[in-house]
Amino acid sequence: IIVFVLLTSFVIIYLLGYPIYTSYVESGHMQNIQKSFSIIASNGNIVALEKSPVSSSELKMYGGTLQTRDTGYMNILYYDGAGNLIDSRNSSMNALEYTRGTSKVAYVDGSICTSDLNGAVMIEDPEITGNNGLVLIPIIDLYQSDVAIAGETLTRITLMTPYASKMSQVIMSPGPEIAHNVGKIKVTIKGDYAPCFSDYFQRKLGFSPTAGTNGELNVTRTYNPTINLALSTSYLTISAA
Repeated sequence: IIVFVLLTSFVIIYLLGYPIYTSYVESGHMQNIQKSFSIIASNGNIVALEKSPVSSSELKMYGGTLQTRDTGYMNILYYDGAGNLIDSRNSSMNALEYTRGTSKVAYVDGSICTSDLNGAVMIEDPEITGNNGLVLIPIIDLYQSDVAIAGETLTRITLMTPYASKMSQVIMSPGPEIAHNVGKIKVTIKGDYAPCFSDYFQRKLGFSPTAGTNGELNVTRTYNPTINLALSTSYLTISAA
């Protein structure tokens, strides 16, 4: 009887404790991935915003996959004070994304977002800002980036700008496109991380949500007096080995 009780106790402890233990380990793995992505994002933004021609980071993978992929799009329309369309800018939301089971961590358009069965959340903000009569929206496009790695490995991530001269280490790229006297900005977003950016525009830049179709999320803000809008596309090449 004593042996039976002991065996039963061990089985109960195993059945109850093992899932808790594995969940704890899994959570620790994803926290480490997020910390590594924080460094990758910081280095990537420095390169994308032309403060350095190249940078590198290391990522310890605990199984799962690391890849670059198109996760959606962002369309920006801007109008003058009378409501006339000035122009628009369309861009893909390419991401460097780590996936393990149902959990994901992504570096997308300068931000870090996570995703699981509960939805997507932005944990580090992009470089999109608005103050002193100027809204700056830098679009970071992953250019000629084809990353596909799986398994448990230590991966070196290299981030480069195609605008850098290998001979002189000088970065030469077109400057931002600046629109003056903008009275309204409308941003349409669709994709895996669209809720993160919709929330960011509302939370940080004072935009308001408006009705969207076909899974699109729209946010809009009007400006009186009008403001200036700076749009720039920065190309970032990511490789991993």
